[in-house]
Amino acid sequence: MRSLTPMVRTVSSLSRLITVLVCWASPQSVKGEPADGGPVSFSAQIAPLLIEQCQTCHGSTEQKGGYRVDTFEFLSRNEDPQDPVLVPGKPEISRLYSLLVAQDRDDRMPQKADALPSSQTELFRRWIAEGARFDSTDPGAALIEIIPPRAHAPAPVRYPYPIPVTAIAFSPDGSAVYTGGLRELNVWNPTDGTLLRRIAGIAPRSYEITFNPAGDLIAVAGGAPGEYGEVRLLAAATGQMHSQVQSSTDVILHTRFNASGELIATAGADRILSVFETKSGARVHRLAVHQDAVTGVAFSPDGLQFASVGLDRSAKVFDVATGKLA
Repeated sequence: MRSLTPMVRTVSSLSRLITVLVCWASPQSVKGEPADGGPVSFSAQIAPLLIEQCQTCHGSTEQKGGYRVDTFEFLSRNEDPQDPVLVPGKPEISRLYSLLVAQDRDDRMPQKADALPSSQTELFRRWIAEGARFDSTDPGAALIEIIPPRAHAPAPVRYPYPIPVTAIAFSPDGSAVYTGGLRELNVWNPTDGTLLRRIAGIAPRSYEITFNPAGDLIAVAGGAPGEYGEVRLLAAATGQMHSQVQSSTDVILHTRFNASGELIATAGADRILSVFETKSGARVHRLAVHQDAVTGVAFSPDGLQFASVGLDRSAKVFDVATGKLA
């Protein structure tokens, strides 16, 4: 049996670096910006405004006035032909737009908040006038799933307060230890505990760090609890973002690649278990099969099955090809 001394030495070194000092700050908000020519993008400009300004009162958990805006499908549903919510090409008779620009505070949306600036109401007007085009793939997908990746605020220069480290992983060759910081990953020398580099552009909290089998991609799962979640793939050599395979309405807690690295599974606090193609980012399976947060996911060695566990005290096994319970 190999000596445990190197491991004890490594753990001792890690104990010095696990206490990370951090200055808490809110994640950067997402706001639509005026388009510089060209058509207004629903996914890049309208959806972020709906999430920030409207979804709290008109989302999946609360629907004031019986109206939801958390998917394009709900947003564009005209249940009253005499008072249509959205009429492509005609903002002047679309209730969505008229409520945003109403002069009466009791009618104007959003209520109990400042009116949207003219630059943002102009985006809505232009988007409707241009045909209210949906420029993503699934009208029934949550808006958070179709918006572009967030541009996270920079990590703090110095960390004046300690926080728990909620994600850690060794590099495949054991030469480095990756830990989650505030909107960044910290990369450490496991022998002497020195900081090797800092990788920016990460969600406020990271809950899982894992490498693909080839060792050239790092999957980082995290988000902001109760607000949003994401899984980003980073180039291991440079730390630059390769792609974002998932956005969700709550934090992603766990993620795993299959043996070939062609698929990646994710488990989230939103109770959703997902499987994506690593290369294209296309979702293969979206399973709402747990009654509480999904906390872990794994593929079988032969790649034919994947399993999940959750806070509902259940473990489930699925067929990779069909997504059905095995």
